[in-house]
Amino acid sequence: MLVGIGVLYGWGFLRSVSAYHQEVVTAARPLLQREWQARTDSVTRVVILGSSLTGNGVMPSAFFTQQTKGRCRVVRLFRIGANLESFTDRAPILRYLQEYPPDILCIEENLLLFNLKDWSDLSPDSFLLRNVARYSHQLVNRSKESLGLAPAGIDADRPSVGLQDVDMPVPTTPWDTTQLAAWVAEIRQREVRPFAPRHAVHQVLRALRRQGVRIVLLHFPRPAPLEKAIYNGPDGDSLRYRLAQYQRAYQASYWHEPGPFHFRHFYDNAHMNLQGRALYSAWLAKQLRQETHPNLLTAR
Repeated sequence: MLVGIGVLYGWGFLRSVSAYHQEVVTAARPLLQREWQARTDSVTRVVILGSSLTGNGVMPSAFFTQQTKGRCRVVRLFRIGANLESFTDRAPILRYLQEYPPDILCIEENLLLFNLKDWSDLSPDSFLLRNVARYSHQLVNRSKESLGLAPAGIDADRPSVGLQDVDMPVPTTPWDTTQLAAWVAEIRQREVRPFAPRHAVHQVLRALRRQGVRIVLLHFPRPAPLEKAIYNGPDGDSLRYRLAQYQRAYQASYWHEPGPFHFRHFYDNAHMNLQGRALYSAWLAKQLRQETHPNLLTAR
């Protein structure tokens, strides 16, 4: 009996891993297709690709449409806990951008600069593990119901995908700074990602440039002491060199808000709260207004 239950749960877990990644694909493709079909010469279409930093730091589309007086349409594609492989190996979002290219593609700088932890690992604190386990439990319950082994029940909420153009809850409380030393130490242990032209992302970026898409490396700030630890630390020169490589290879722009941002703008060591998001999005809207002005937009 116990073996049978274990097999059933194992089957549900494996099914749910596949379904969890598939949700990313099914969420992104129709969104990009819809934006592509609605394109006009008078509106600049912008896609911002990133992690939860993007979800928390960038306001939804309506804000930018209003701030740019309708000249700009912004779509956020973000994945909680994402690294670069989240958009190439496990969900080919970058390939879909080739099918439905925007005018401007903004890529969260962290994805290109750092070897970020794989969000799909199965460590005890894994975001994927927690959500897939919940989804697996739901699949098992549905199977029991279909076999008559359990009464029909109301299906629980499915795990959040986080890859969509919807508002993402942003806590309002500032971050407790007592963990500053630990976070500085963690930041300094990060590895700078190599510039590997054969990686799938480089193939896509080359193709997008041939299609006339403008590439932007988008900086997301941290509280000022952590910014200093990142860019003035031991890897500072390597990070600046890596940025320059992307700028040369893809004629990419680098958008960096003037800052500084303070602890009151964040609810943890990296994610902006409502105050930080409002400040950052206002700067980004101003940047887009300048870049989408007919006399200023030259790299379309």
